[in-house]
Amino acid sequence: MFSRLYIDMCKQATEIQRNWKPNVGDFVALGDDVSVIIYSFRRGDKVKYKLHLIRDREFEKHELIWLPTQRQLQLIIDSHFPIPLDAQNMTSMLYNFAFSNEKYEYCTQFMTLNELWLAFLMDRCYNKRWDADKRKWVELEDTDEA
Repeated sequence: MFSRLYIDMCKQATEIQRNWKPNVGDFVALGDDVSVIIYSFRRGDKVKYKLHLIRDREFEKHELIWLPTQRQLQLIIDSHFPIPLDAQNMTSMLYNFAFSNEKYEYCTQFMTLNELWLAFLMDRCYNKRWDADKRKWVELEDTDEA
């Protein structure tokens, strides 16, 4: 369901990982285990997380890599604009991002819409680009396209 590249991109996207508020039904990665579904329960004052198909183990938030769905990525993007974006405007912005002359080559490395939406989010909201060689997000000023 999620590519290895997308998992790496999410893991390195500290801005979205830090702001993540886990919900039942979220997709997460745990090390190399991909796209397991989270469910939570309370133990005293703490919320603990359990993963579907992994029994008898509780997890802390910091052990999990959140894998936002396309809709969750769009909600994060929308929260960075002063007025809500409708689907047409958001799709138009993504299209312009992916097919603009200066970003076209950059965007060809992404093979899934989740990867492309995350790249768009990081570019528009955090001024970062994915560096495929370093396998991390870099400030826009540090790229050749700045």
